[in-house]
Amino acid sequence: MHPRCRSTTIEALSPELMKKLERRARDPETGKLMTVPGDMTYREWYGKYVSGGELTGEAENGIIMSKENLQKITDSMPNASDADEFVNLVNNCKNEDIKRAYRDCLNQVDKVEYNSERGGESYYLHADNRLVYSYPTESDIEKGESKFSSVTHEIGHLIDYKGVFDDLTFSESDALNASIHTSFTFKRSPSGSDQFLEAVRKDKANLAKIVMKTDVRQDLFSSISSSGVQDALDGMFGAKVKMRYGHGEKYYNKTYNSLKSIGFEKKIQEAYKQLGFDASNQAKVQSLVRCHTVASEVWANITSAETCGSADLDFFKKYLPNSYDSFISIMKGLR
Repeated sequence: MHPRCRSTTIEALSPELMKKLERRARDPETGKLMTVPGDMTYREWYGKYVSGGELTGEAENGIIMSKENLQKITDSMPNASDADEFVNLVNNCKNEDIKRAYRDCLNQVDKVEYNSERGGESYYLHADNRLVYSYPTESDIEKGESKFSSVTHEIGHLIDYKGVFDDLTFSESDALNASIHTSFTFKRSPSGSDQFLEAVRKDKANLAKIVMKTDVRQDLFSSISSSGVQDALDGMFGAKVKMRYGHGEKYYNKTYNSLKSIGFEKKIQEAYKQLGFDASNQAKVQSLVRCHTVASEVWANITSAETCGSADLDFFKKYLPNSYDSFISIMKGLR
């Protein structure tokens, strides 16, 4: 460690020591604090004190989520029924890696805020470690959008920043950051990994061949469940594909325009050339940089679709299969 080092220290407790210790838990009948063995897992506690000694239902299938596991989100919700509904949604998620990510990453956010304006602003701000979400409009919910699409999308961004994953490489992000003498412009996160960026670009190449076909557009525009895929298309190809849902040109070009405003566009261009990309002009450089923001949104949208299920997930598997498969693979490496 060194001055201003951002590392920290934690205790290392061996399994043998944990067996000798006790920790506090809440008695499900009285709500009062009680002590349990230090090495007792949540599933073991649930089986002994909640379900009469047997793991039942969701417990048998893996991780059980409770309001306590999701407290920073559920405490922010406008009423208890919404909180219960959200807990059930997460528990019904078939992807255990997603549930593990929720359990392990949600406690790392500093502040969660509910925006009561329907369809209002939602975001995860890494600089403040703050998550803000809203519910969709009643009209969008009637069309099939999940009530929790916004919050699960922003949790996807949180996982992207806070999760630690095995077996990822960041040669592109590292080279770009090194070229402009920074360490944070291009994220060292799953969405900024070489593996996920490659998958997103493969999908982009395939989509370029079909995105303007009449049957594809009719399919996309037939359901609000394709909004996440439409957002990806908006990011990949810009306004020329005229999607109904998307973050828009200003958002997707923000990183490139920021670099250009301080004269770094040629440094980024040279870095891409050294990496072996076609960066023969600035339009291509802009597209390459833009892919990082696209990947970030694809990651968050797949997190939401995987959590909420339904037709959203079908659209991702159909139109972004490489990105989806890469997401599933990367999530298995969550530490």
